[in-house]
Amino acid sequence: MKLLKLIFFIIFIISFVQTRAQTKTVCIRIAEQSLQWLNNGQSDSLYQNYDTIVSEKLSAEITATIWKQITSQIGALVKVDTLVVGAVSGNLMVDQVLEFEKSYLKYRLNFNAENKIAGIFFIPYRTAQAAAESTKTFNETEFSFVNDGIEFPAILCTPKNMKSKAIVILVHGSGPNDMDETIGPNKIFKQIANKLAAYGIASIRYHKRSFLAQQGLLDEKLKTDINHIVVNDAIAAADFASRIDSLEYLPRIIVGHSLGAYMAPAIAQKSSSVDAIIMLAANARPLEDLIIEQYKYIYSQDGISDEEKKEIQAMKKKVADVKKLEEYIAKGEIVELPLIKDTDFWLSLNKYKPLAIINNLQMPVLIMQGVRDYQVSVYNDFNLWYCNSKEAQSKDQTFIAYKGLNHLFIAGDEKSFPQEYNEKGDVSQKMISDMANWIINIWDANSNISKIKRGVVNIREK
Repeated sequence: MKLLKLIFFIIFIISFVQTRAQTKTVCIRIAEQSLQWLNNGQSDSLYQNYDTIVSEKLSAEITATIWKQITSQIGALVKVDTLVVGAVSGNLMVDQVLEFEKSYLKYRLNFNAENKIAGIFFIPYRTAQAAAESTKTFNETEFSFVNDGIEFPAILCTPKNMKSKAIVILVHGSGPNDMDETIGPNKIFKQIANKLAAYGIASIRYHKRSFLAQQGLLDEKLKTDINHIVVNDAIAAADFASRIDSLEYLPRIIVGHSLGAYMAPAIAQKSSSVDAIIMLAANARPLEDLIIEQYKYIYSQDGISDEEKKEIQAMKKKVADVKKLEEYIAKGEIVELPLIKDTDFWLSLNKYKPLAIINNLQMPVLIMQGVRDYQVSVYNDFNLWYCNSKEAQSKDQTFIAYKGLNHLFIAGDEKSFPQEYNEKGDVSQKMISDMANWIINIWDANSNISKIKRGVVNIREK
C-alpha cells in the first residue's frame, strides 16, 4: 500500500544544543496543542514553536501541506491513543500514537532545552491488533446450518495462506455452551480452531442447542435427551461440512470436549460423514459416577466439613437413583436427580455404552487427557479407555496424556480447582500440535477417506 511515502520518512533536522533542562509540562502541552493547530489549519502557531534550525528547513506552509497529505490519504484524525514522554540525546521526546480513519501514525516531537521543537517525525505505526492481523493464520466466516428446524449460528475457520488438509467439527462439553466454548475468560474452541488453522486444518464451531434455548432463540421446548442435546446437532454439522465447496473431499473429524468427547463414539457410529474422532478429556465411566468424585475433590481443598459430608451422602443417594431410574419411572415414583432434574437426559445416558461402541468403530480414534484434570480422571477414565482398547486389540486408537494440563488443556503447576477456570490461559500448543500432526498423518495413511462428494454448499466471506 502506498501510504505517505514522502510523509512517513520526513525526519527534520534536530539540534542538540543543551543549556538547561526542559520543562516537561510545557513540552507536553505544546505537543498536545500542536495536533489541534494542525487539525484547525493553524500551522503558524506550530511554526512559532520550532527552534531556529527546524524553522529554517520547514515553513508553516510546508507544515500545513504535510498534514493535508496525511489526512487525504489515511482519513481524518479520530483520536490520540497514547502519549509517551522520554529523553533522547539530551532532548525531551514526546510521542503520541494517532488513530486516523484508515491507519495509525506515531507523531513524535523532540524538544530542546528552551522548550522549542528541535525535531518532528511522522512514523509508520502498527497497533498490537494490526500486527496480530498481519500475522493471522486463519480466516473466519459466519454461516448457519439447520437441524430439526432450528438454525444454528456457526463459524467456519480456514487456513489463511494454504489449502485445507482436513476439517474438524468441535462438540461442546456439558452446559449451555456458545460456539467458542467460553469458560470464564477462556474461549477453548476458538483457540483450538485458530491454532489448528496454522497447520492447514479447517474447523466448524457452532452454538449448542441448550445455549440457543438459554438465549430464548428456540420456538419450542428444548428436548433434553442426549441425542437432542449433543449427538444430532454434531451429526448435522458434520453433514454440512461434507457439502462445503472446496472442502467436500477432506477428512472430517469430530473433536469433542468433555461431554462432547464422551458422546463422540455415538456421533461417529450414527454418522456417515465422520472419518475419525478426537476425544478431549472424555469420561469412560457413566457421568453420574464422576459427580461424587468431583464433590469430594472440591470440598477437600479446605477440608471436608460436617455439612459437606452430609451433602456428599445426599448426592450418593441421587447418583444411585439415576442407575435405577427406569424402575422408579415404571413404578410412578419421583426421585431427586443430580446436576439436572431431567429424566429424559439421564435415561438416554443410562442406555449409552461407549466402551462397547468405540471398539466397533472402523475409524481412527485419538484420546487426549490432562493429568491435572479433576473432572475426568487420568487414572480412572483415561486408563479405562486404554485398557478397553488393549482388550479389544484395537490398532486405530491413540492415547496421549499431558502432565501439567487441566480439564481445559491449560497448563499449571498447582492442583486444579474450579477457580482456576476464572483465570485467563492458553490451550496447550503442544496438545494442538500433537492433534494436528495426528490428523495429517491419518489422512496420509488413509488417502481414500471422504472421496464421496455429497453435494456442495458455498460458504463465502461476508
